[in-house]
Amino acid sequence: KATVSVLYWLHEIKEKVKRPQKMFPSLSAIETEIDRFSDSFSVGLIVGGTLTLVVCLFFEAMWLRRDKPVPLHYKEVAPVWAYEANAWIAGIWTPVGLVYGVWDSWLAGADMWDVINMKTGFDVFVFGALFGIMLKDFLLFYKTPDLILLAHHLVVMTISVVLCFFTPIHAVRLCTLCALITEMGSACYCIYIAYQQITLYKYGMTISNAFFVTAIYLWCASNLQTYPELSQMAAVPTASLAIGRQVILHMEIRREQRLSALKKID
Repeated sequence: KATVSVLYWLHEIKEKVKRPQKMFPSLSAIETEIDRFSDSFSVGLIVGGTLTLVVCLFFEAMWLRRDKPVPLHYKEVAPVWAYEANAWIAGIWTPVGLVYGVWDSWLAGADMWDVINMKTGFDVFVFGALFGIMLKDFLLFYKTPDLILLAHHLVVMTISVVLCFFTPIHAVRLCTLCALITEMGSACYCIYIAYQQITLYKYGMTISNAFFVTAIYLWCASNLQTYPELSQMAAVPTASLAIGRQVILHMEIRREQRLSALKKID
């Protein structure tokens, strides 16, 4: 059975290669999108990267000035001030972007399918800002690399570029709103690291991951007919990102339970 399955799978690949299919948008279509949205993406990248870098350096200076103690059992690669800074960054800009995105979608019309398929300068600005935020982390912590963080950032940066410049990609506005909700989950993680708020992290991250997985399903479903290979390829890393975030949440909850048990013993 296994041999037959493999042979059938190879036959399907061979037939797909024979048939003229669009695996990805054409180069001319991508160039058109770059001409339309490169300015918005660049502004988002500069604003997101520069402002968050300044905020992080400010929090670093405040930590050095106050000489704040490191929390007990702290195990993260990045210093505490980085998580505190990112908690404030994501906690402020993501709700503002989410409110504006919903308001802008509402003004666009009553057709829900048209709304989730929108792609304007606002959407490209958001993904450009996410790209800049990821670059900021590379600049700050290149001396202490972390493979999990590296994989996370590379996936986010790749998704940002694909949604901005590959066309016709559907459900971009849906992905924009979902990305902002996902970043709110990241803010909950940073709050947990900086302020030891496990309850907010547990519920906030779970809710954001649920929205994330739902958006992945809708995005793949809306693009499956146009670019089936692209949809299937995109589903794997994005779903892995959501699953990985939830697995890390579970590990942190178990860790907190062990620490609580040790405290009771002491």
